Parts: sequence; structure tokens; C-alpha cells
Amino acid sequence: MGALRLELEQKSPFDTVCGWVFWQGSLACVWYWSQELEARVRQASQPAGNQLEFVPEAALWPQLDAGGYRWVQEQGNALVLVQYQHPKHGLYEKRYSAAVSREEVAAWLRRHGAGDVSADRLVAAASPGYDKPFGQSLEGRSSSLESRVFPLSAALLGFFVLVYGVAIIRAGVGSENARERAEQMEQSISGIVALRQKAASLAVSDGFARRIQCALPS
Repeated sequence: MGALRLELEQKSPFDTVCGWVFWQGSLACVWYWSQELEARVRQASQPAGNQLEFVPEAALWPQLDAGGYRWVQEQGNALVLVQYQHPKHGLYEKRYSAAVSREEVAAWLRRHGAGDVSADRLVAAASPGYDKPFGQSLEGRSSSLESRVFPLSAALLGFFVLVYGVAIIRAGVGSENARERAEQMEQSISGIVALRQKAASLAVSDGFARRIQCALPS
């Protein structure tokens, strides 16, 4: 899928592409269009644009028999088209932006080799529809599993980062407090240490003086 999208990006006339791929075995039938155009359509059709899905519905319909045709006219879904399966040349399809008459459909079918088609016998039908799509989006939308697992993983990662950050901050604050207490203790005992050193030096001096007195003659 990644290789297919890369090839489309290299060969398409659009700066960025999006679309749909319909797989028939190993053969891929691809519809693609401008991503900027799709974004403008979604923006213009808000809020319904959030639910738009671009699916080539005709690719998922049952294939016509040789010489068969299909006239679909669903103006509510903006879907008006005529299909004709030529016995030799394959499928012809014509899409319209507005409703068409039986006479127009009959004339189009005759131009594409359908023979003498009577307009009175033509009846517009609803689209055959489909139960499940047999394709996939070029955008590679994340699966439902990914949509559940990734947010949970991100939340857990954020939680651990927060806990680790709080632990580091608390350790830093504790270390700073311990250092301040050690400095205060050092200042409080420095006077005592000085007095002890002075007393020791006085005791040494007094003992030396006594020894001198003892050594002098009476």
C-alpha cells in the first residue's frame, strides 16, 4: 500500500493525493483526487462534511452482463449515471450533475453500441449498493484497535513521565533542604569547636608552665 501511494504521488498531477483502492485479487483499481479539493469540499459542507466518505460505489456493484446496462438516478445522493457493458469494448459509464430523461439515456446507449433501445422501456433504478466495502482508503486510516491502544499508551506514558518528573523535583528539593541544614549545623558547631580548640591550647600551656616551675630551684 505504501509503494502504491508513493507511485501515485510521483505520477499524479496533484501536490498531495487521497482516494480509494479497490482490490480484485492482486489487481488494484485506484481512484484518486486532489487532497486540497477534498478539504475544500468538506469545509463547504460542514457540519455534514465530517461524515463524508469518498467511495467509488460503482466499483462495488455487481458486474453487468455483456450487453447489459444500468441507469441510476438518485438526486438526493447526487448520483446520476448510466452504465453499459459492451460485449467487446468493456464498460462505458456516463455521470451527470442533474437528472436526465429516458430519451437522453436511450440516445447515449445507442451511441455506445447498445442497438435499438426504446426510451419507453427504460426505467431508472436505485443503486445496487453493497454490504461491505472491498477496498481501502489511500490515507491508511488507523484501525479501531490502534485508535484505542495509541491513546491509552500515550496516557500511560504521560502518567509515568509525570510521576518521574515529580520524583526528580522532590529529590532535588530534599537535597537542597539537606544542604541548608548541614550548613546551619556547621555554623552552630563552629563556635563550640573553636572554644574546645582554645581550651585545649590553654591546658597545654598551663601544663608546660607547671613543668617549668617544677624545674626551677627552690
